[in-house]
Parts: sequence; C-alpha cells; structure tokens
Amino acid sequence: MLELLPNSELSVEQRYLAGLELFRSRPIDDLDAELSKQAADPSDFDRIYPVWAPFLQEWNYFNHAIRWHENAVRNGHSPYDISSLIASVWEKRGNSAALSICDEFDPVLDQTSYRINGDRFHVDKAREAIAGFKRMIAYEDGADMHPREVAENLHDAPRGAIWERSWQLLRISQNERLARMAALYPYIYGNDPGPTLDAVEAFLVPGKRWDSIVELVDAAREKGDLRHGQAMRLLHWQQIAVEACGDTRRSGLIAAEIDSLINGTESPEDDPHRLSLAALRLWHRYREAGGSDTGTLSDLLALAEDLIGRLAPGQPRIEASPDLTMLIAHILEDLGDSAEALKVYLEASSSDPGGYLPEPHWRACSFLAGAGHWREAAQIQCAGAAGNWINYQTPARLQPTERHASGNLLPRRAVMLNTNGIGDDLWRVFMLRQMLRGNLEYACVVDERLVALLERSVPEIEFITRSRTTGMHQVTAEQFHEEREGLHRSIESTMTSVAIMRKIESYGDVVISEDVFAAYFTAGGRLPADAPEFRLVADTGMTTAAREWLAGLPSGNINVGLSWRSGRIHRNHYTIDELGPILTLPGINWVVLQYLVTEEEIDEAKTRFGADLHMMPGVDLMNDIDRVMALGACMDIMLATPSTIEPLVAMTGIPTLSLAAGYGSVSQYRISDDGETDRMLPNLTHLSQKRYGNRQGIVEEAARRLTAFIQSRRIS
Repeated sequence: MLELLPNSELSVEQRYLAGLELFRSRPIDDLDAELSKQAADPSDFDRIYPVWAPFLQEWNYFNHAIRWHENAVRNGHSPYDISSLIASVWEKRGNSAALSICDEFDPVLDQTSYRINGDRFHVDKAREAIAGFKRMIAYEDGADMHPREVAENLHDAPRGAIWERSWQLLRISQNERLARMAALYPYIYGNDPGPTLDAVEAFLVPGKRWDSIVELVDAAREKGDLRHGQAMRLLHWQQIAVEACGDTRRSGLIAAEIDSLINGTESPEDDPHRLSLAALRLWHRYREAGGSDTGTLSDLLALAEDLIGRLAPGQPRIEASPDLTMLIAHILEDLGDSAEALKVYLEASSSDPGGYLPEPHWRACSFLAGAGHWREAAQIQCAGAAGNWINYQTPARLQPTERHASGNLLPRRAVMLNTNGIGDDLWRVFMLRQMLRGNLEYACVVDERLVALLERSVPEIEFITRSRTTGMHQVTAEQFHEEREGLHRSIESTMTSVAIMRKIESYGDVVISEDVFAAYFTAGGRLPADAPEFRLVADTGMTTAAREWLAGLPSGNINVGLSWRSGRIHRNHYTIDELGPILTLPGINWVVLQYLVTEEEIDEAKTRFGADLHMMPGVDLMNDIDRVMALGACMDIMLATPSTIEPLVAMTGIPTLSLAAGYGSVSQYRISDDGETDRMLPNLTHLSQKRYGNRQGIVEEAARRLTAFIQSRRIS
C-alpha cells in the first residue's frame, strides 16, 4: 500500500495526479483504515507516518491527519509536527477547529517518550507553540489584548502562520477578524518597516482601517528610518490615514516630509524608491481628481513626466516606472488626447500586470481594443489570465502556457470557474456560448441568483454554484471549510470546492473565466457569425406580475427602465443631480432597476426635476435577479450604465442605451466601428464620452434619443 503514495520528490502537479488516482481507487476512510492496520507494528508506523500524514494535510483531510500525529507523538516522534498541523487547520478550517486540536494535544504531550539528551526541552517547546496558537486565536476571536501583548515571546510556529491565516480571512470576507490579524502582524516582527508595509498595503488600506495604519506606522517610525527604500511608502499611507482621521495639521506635516523626500538628492540609490513613492502619490491625486478637472490633470501630467526624467534620466519610460507610464496614458486619455494616449498605452502593453487584472491594465486593454489594437490588448489579457492560473494549474488537462501558445484557449468540454459579480458571470457565459457556437459541453460556476434564469435560457450548459461566506446565500465559515475537505492545497479554495473539483474530473478540464476574455481579444473582438442567438428568457409568471403592476402606472407614457450606477458611486456612473436633461422629459414612467437605491435619490429626482421614480413592490433589486430581469424585459427601452443591469436587460432583447461615461468607459472594447453599437448585442447602444465629449454631453444625447423614441412610438 505504501508504494502507492506519491513521494516528496514529485512536483506539485505530479503529486496532485497521483492523489487523484489514489482517491479514485478507494474512499479515503478505507485507505486510512488499511494503512492504520499496517502501521500497528512500530517499525511499519515509522515508515508510513512520515509519508501518509503530510499527504493527508496536503489534501485537507485534517480529521484523519490528527490521529496519525497523536499516535506519532505517543510513539516518540518529534512533537514539532503538531505545529504544522495546527497552522494548516487554523488557516483552512478556522479558530474552533484549531483550538480543538490544541486542547486535544495538550494531554498527548504528557504521554510522549520523545527525549533528546534525556530532557523534555522539545516537548516544552511544542507546548509553547500550542500556547502561542491559543493566544493568537483568542485575539482573533476578540480578546481584549493589545497586539504587543499577543506578540511578546511568541513561538516561531504561530508567528509563521499568521500571514496565511490573514489571506484566508480576506478570501472568506471575515473583515473584522482580518483587521485584527493585520494589525497584529507587524508587532509579530517587531514593527519592522517591511512587515508593516506588507500588512498595510495588503489588508489595512483595502479595508480603510485608518486608525490601525496610523498606530502601526508610528511604531515603525520608532523602530527604524522610513526615509529609505520601500519603507518610504509607509509615509504616504500614514498621511492618507491621518487625514482620514481628521488631523489636517499632522497630515500637512507628513505631506511636506514626503515632498522633501521625493525632491531630495541624497542617496541616489534610493531614486527608484522615490519614483515608486511619487507614483503612489500621483495615482492618489489622480483618483481624487475624478478624471474631470483638466487643470489638475495637466499638472499631474507635467509632474509625472518631470519625475521620470529627473529620477530615471535616460531610461525608457516604461522601464523606469510602469506605474507612472500607465498614469500618463490615463491622463492623456482623460484630456482628450487619444493619439498620444494610444502611443503610451502601446508602450504600457508590454508591462506585467502582476495578476488578473489591475484596473489600470484593464482600462488599457479596453482602450487599445477600442482603438483597433486587438493584438496588444490580447497580450495584456493573456498575461493577466496567466497570472490567475497559478491557483488552478493542477487540475488542468493542458497548462495555460500551452493553451496560449496553441491559441486554443477554450476547450469544447470543461468546467468554467467564475469571479465575483453577476454582470461578469452574464458576460462570460454569453461569450463562452457564442465563441463555441453553442457546440459545447460545459458546467459553469455562477452566482446563485443567476441559476434559475440561466438554466431556463441556456439549457445546453449545466450551472453550478460555490458556497461563500457573504451575500444572500452565505453559509457559515464552518460549512464553507467542511465543503473543502479533500481539496488539494494547490487549488484556490474560494472559487472552488470538492463538489466543483469532482465536476472538473467529470468534464475532464477546467477553464477560468478570464480565459473567455483572452480568447475574445485574441479573436479580434469578433464572435462567430454562425453562433446561435443568445436571449435571456424571463419567467412567464414573473413577467405577468410585472405587466400587471406596470398597468397601474400613468397611462399613455412609455416605460423606461433606469439604472444610473452600480452599488457604489464610480466615475463611470452617474448621480441623480446629473440626470436632469432626461428626468425632465415628459411622457415617461421611470421604472427603477437600480439596486441599493436610496430614499434620498428618489426624493432628489422628485424635488429637483419633478420625476417620479417607480419601484415595483416586493422586488429585491439586489438579490431577486430573476424578477428584476422579468421586469426589465417588460420595458419599452432601458437606460443604464456599464454595470450589472445593462447586460441583464439588454440580453432579453430590449433596446438599451448605455451611458458610457468616464475615460471613454471600460466598455470601449465592446463598441463597434460605427462608434456606438455593441459588438455582441446589437440592441445595446453605447453613448460614449469619446463621441459626445463629456459626461453631460452623454446625458443630453440620451435625452435626444429618448425624445426620438417617444415620437416614433406615437407615430406608430
């Protein structure tokens, strides 16, 4: 039996395949029972345990691994292996499971015969590690302790486990716990600037934990000099945090310190770090400007060019600072200089996105495709997809590099994993089905809220879901982890589960959703002409209910669906006060399809423009996606921005106007050569900033289109 186990010299992919073969042959319980029987003899135990126990951990079979580790400690093996088990369980299964193991192993340590030089030093060290895990678990659970107290004299095993635990908390959206662990991490390493910067940028800035950032950077200042190397970046985040906390005086002092650093001439070896800090500062100012203040944008452009010339003289712009090069391209585009923006975007297309796909690279990709440079756009897309494939390489039949080299990015039979968004899921399912001309055998992982309408609309595809710890269909963290017992450690657990992996085995291959975009861009933005029609089909009962409600609205008016933003205010979207030219049009029943709409927005439309925004009772616009789609399918015309509602309604065939504001909008890659018709959905018309000059120009054009639409209905 032992000879069937993969040895440690194999690659991760080889161990994964060997494990699959093993678990296909017999259930895990049977395998474990047989090996346990063989290990009854101490000499056999000594051969089996070092191979089988790590293998069980590798596949997240922790309940089986625990018993082997217990027996190993009792049989005189090193108790240190307990530490790796607790760390893995803490990361993958959470606090309760890890604490249970700690409590279980405390008495086991009393029973070990493990000795070196006749003393129990190593046993005591293992007990010290367990105590450290307990202390960190209590802190994560909310114990009233300062991070400094938790970190004091902490054993290396729990110290080394906190980073992976923090990433797992991020993946499962346990934000309060994550904030505590991220604030602890720098104290674990003595408030050294390096670990402090890691925690701040990875966890605390995205969570806007400004108080923690101020405290941690102050502690790092006491520890070491922040005026050199990457540590300079901490000053930027402290200044932003101090300002967010309302201390404008101190914010100004830190800002002056940063300016002095950037403009300094001492320590030339720090020039690359000055450039990195400057890029961080300018990107922040750019985002604050919102893309519409031409004076600020011109100033930022001049600063960016000057910094590259001064801190990296003679170097090509893209080599000196990819970040600033991308920023320069963005600013040129915002200023309307498309020709120069194109030149710089083409430069930037060779830079490494570092994963899929940072917003600046996605914007570059969309701009280049909109300008007809599909090859360069595809280069960015493929690089981004390759960066994300690292989490899913083991179950793939053909590795991503081989797929990209062959140009065959989409096999005919596979499971497609999804991302985190209803709109993203809709577009990817649509594109996958059309690009393979409906000739496909696929299971697609999608948001739970889409399953019913997609099963009705695209019966040739199987739709499955993955559990998550947030949202309408959330499960407990315990259930989330239980559904991933038996998932190989090389596979990213947030987007998959054991059930999904079994589907992948059944279908024979896996595709990540980013492959669909990479394939579309590689094809030059063209869908096969012979692809079958794609149409979302509304539920008959829901459609009847929607029509009955609409019949009660003022008669003689057309019904116009309205969505002006996503769940948050974004430069690509609108606020109510910007929509006056359309909300003052007569002859319209405005039907709200905007999720997370506020009473203030409804009131503002009425008080400022005299517009009644109607909301169908009993419809949860955030979560009841099937009913939202059925209501949208009853509209005469839809007015939306590039967010979830745009494809949800347009894919029913309803005429849709998309207010594609901001830097020509991220939907540029979907705009046909006529400058407005969607490449994939001909009933969808993009009113873009590139064509109509600015945000208000787009709204005014929408008002003209709606007026013409109303008149055409009256004539007919």
